[in-house]
Amino acid sequence: EHEGSRRMKTELLIEMDGLGKGSQHVFVLAASNMPWDLHPALLRRLEKRVFVPMPDRETRKRLLTTYLSLHAHQLEEKDFDHCALKTEGFSCADIKLLCKEAAMRPIRSIFKMLESIREESLSSRSMSNKSEKTILDVDRLMKKNPITTMDLMESLECTKPSTDTNLSTRYEEWSDSHGAM
Repeated sequence: EHEGSRRMKTELLIEMDGLGKGSQHVFVLAASNMPWDLHPALLRRLEKRVFVPMPDRETRKRLLTTYLSLHAHQLEEKDFDHCALKTEGFSCADIKLLCKEAAMRPIRSIFKMLESIREESLSSRSMSNKSEKTILDVDRLMKKNPITTMDLMESLECTKPSTDTNLSTRYEEWSDSHGAM
């Protein structure tokens, strides 16, 4: 262990010991992606431990519905059900990333269309009325290009979970052995 790291831990533990001695109440909230690496002395000072498991199927469906409701889409209930089934092992952050990717797909197609209009206008040295109107109606284009089932499924192909089952098992084992709620 590095000397600077050891001194920092010691100082943190001393400061935490002094937190409860004043007349004011202090609430300490800490989070760790690797709780098994925490120093035992720190764990003793953090009395309550809460384990937040990976989202279940119903929670994943609600997350998908919530995140994608912020965008125009043509998705049906069955699409959300299917995607919730396919996202087993995804964290909440992974699902948010999946939804961002799905929302970007229609935007990318609009960019391609606008780029081709730009190239067309550069080659003809003047923009046609149609090109000007298309560029000015980007909002309308967004509404005309909602997220489709294909966008969601293609996003699912290129978005993978950030954790693996071995790591999830390790979290659960740590939670069981350290009394996490």
